[in-house]
Amino acid sequence: MKYDRETIKQLKENSGRYLALGLGLILFGILSMYYSFATISIYYLSAFLVILGIVEIVNSFKIKKWKIFLLYLFLGILYIVGGVFVGNPFATIGFDFANFTFVFSIFFFVRGIEKFISSLIQNVPHKRLLLLNVAVDLLFGILILAQWPYSSSTPDLYLWVIGLFVGVDMIITGWSWVWLSMLANRLRA
Repeated sequence: MKYDRETIKQLKENSGRYLALGLGLILFGILSMYYSFATISIYYLSAFLVILGIVEIVNSFKIKKWKIFLLYLFLGILYIVGGVFVGNPFATIGFDFANFTFVFSIFFFVRGIEKFISSLIQNVPHKRLLLLNVAVDLLFGILILAQWPYSSSTPDLYLWVIGLFVGVDMIITGWSWVWLSMLANRLRA
């Protein structure tokens, strides 16, 4: 693939940040999967989503292209809203577990669609990993939705599954950032 000089310059300038972001997401993904077994996993999941949202919003301001900026900003806001919703007991008043799992399936669908649009708009070296992430997000959304509303009868099991799915998603996203960092250092203008 051919990239314009501005894109190559931006990738090279930010390769260290991409690597740090990727390694951080991988760590948070592993922690999310680990803590999904804990009885207080909902609060860890909430914290991981809010942290990921903040990282995505900060990342969006480093992007110079307007369309991509808006997509990353939207994704960051989606993560923060999801994290606050998950961890705030007052936000879920009148919300039973069936609705909670439905919201998470929609969360994965929206995230998958957003990343699909992002992969179409962007000309980046890690497009295949972005598309893998899209497929995984859509699969997770389908798997959660396939069990809805029956999942409300076993909330502990479903919290574990959602924590696992969020963790796997963070790990895949993290690897795509690490891969982008490695590829950015090999590009020539």
